[in-house]
Amino acid sequence: MGSKKRCVVKVLSVLFLLLAMLSFTSLAAYGHGDEEGSSADFNGIDFTSLSLNLVYAASIISALALFWYFTLKNPHQFHKRIVFDVVAVVVVIATLFMISSTLYLNFASPTKGPVHWHADYEIMLCDQHYELAEPKGMLNRVGTNTMHEHNDNRIHIEGVPRTLEEVALGEFFEKVDSHLAMEEFSMHSNKGEITVKNGQMCNGKAAALSVFVEKQFGRERKWSKLENAVEYVISPYGTVPPGDRLKIIFSEKTEQELLAELNGNDHAVADNTNNNVNVVVK
Repeated sequence: MGSKKRCVVKVLSVLFLLLAMLSFTSLAAYGHGDEEGSSADFNGIDFTSLSLNLVYAASIISALALFWYFTLKNPHQFHKRIVFDVVAVVVVIATLFMISSTLYLNFASPTKGPVHWHADYEIMLCDQHYELAEPKGMLNRVGTNTMHEHNDNRIHIEGVPRTLEEVALGEFFEKVDSHLAMEEFSMHSNKGEITVKNGQMCNGKAAALSVFVEKQFGRERKWSKLENAVEYVISPYGTVPPGDRLKIIFSEKTEQELLAELNGNDHAVADNTNNNVNVVVK
């Protein structure tokens, strides 16, 4: 009788361990679902909350069943069967839901699965180089679980996007406490809040905002201006190159002059702290 009981306890322990691992996996996958734009919400269904709530409920039910079993003075085979069935059913239900919801999220996503895209970027305002504020905390990132950077001047897009619009360039800057518009750019930098608008002065002349991208065309790479940078989605590559390189430039130079410099000499837009800069720092 003692050996059978130990056997049942082992089986129950394995099932409970499986449920615990499922809970950990769920937290790892959806742990940042409370962040704006990172919840797995498709067609009005929040699969993040559903998955977590189901795993929590399964854990509580399993724990109560095990507690009830071990408090029995003289447990019989019938009691063991009840506990075994309860734990097995909740584990199977939670596992099947996690698997089916993951498959559905991948199917409904425009990318048909998780992505891990990267694009490098550089911010040049009146010939001066600016960077986003350094990340704080153990996560070592600025932004959300889906879109962020690690103080490396690189856009990171990870996970299963609901739409391509939610991983556009404009959304990235919103996620890192900045803002990109057609004629205005503001950013949260190590130097404070930086804002530039078309018509402000650089080097004594009226300046304008432009965003350029260097893309891969076969074996060659070429710079071009983005006509709608806010809605631009970076190329689907994990390394750079062949992934994109982006430059956000606020300058008194014309777009043609900047493109000529970029395609002729990648370092033509150099840092010059002696220029007459009129950038608004808040």
